[in-house]
Amino acid sequence: AILEVERTTLFLVDRDQQQLWSQVADDAAPIYVPWDKGLVGRAFTQKQVLNVPDAYDHPDFNKEVDQSTGYRTRSILCFPIQNISGEVIGVIQLINKERGLNFTGQDLELVTAFAAQIGMSIEYCTNYDKLRNLHENLQSKHQTLLEMMHRMQDLISCSQPATLFRATQRAATQVLRARSAAVYLK
Repeated sequence: AILEVERTTLFLVDRDQQQLWSQVADDAAPIYVPWDKGLVGRAFTQKQVLNVPDAYDHPDFNKEVDQSTGYRTRSILCFPIQNISGEVIGVIQLINKERGLNFTGQDLELVTAFAAQIGMSIEYCTNYDKLRNLHENLQSKHQTLLEMMHRMQDLISCSQPATLFRATQRAATQVLRARSAAVYLK
């Protein structure tokens, strides 16, 4: 244990819901915190590192969590995680430096390096997902265009108006993935 803490939580930003969330364990319900509440909220909104030696002395500390769990929080270090553009995308929260000590400048240096790596990893994963979705969307559109080209070739080869009409209907139905199609001529 490099930092020697009892607990560490990574909170990620949900901009649509204006909250921070964390999945502590696979079988546990996620934790949701309004992004302007508590110590993690302050670290997020103010882009500020919070080194709190006594959690119960800080006005933003939510004592209810300790009361409901029976856990005793002593010291907290909250560190905003930023992407390459400097936008805060999460907060890492370390709780209770072991042996009753407070967080030190050396701890802060380690968390700074760790948070930079986390920020790059989160951004990489987010961008990868966006690129994968874009790629899938482009593949679908490419397939639709290929289908349209094949149907156009079929239409070009038609010499009779009735055959052209039926081929146009068939092509429209297939390309648009419709149950039926109507063609109106003027």
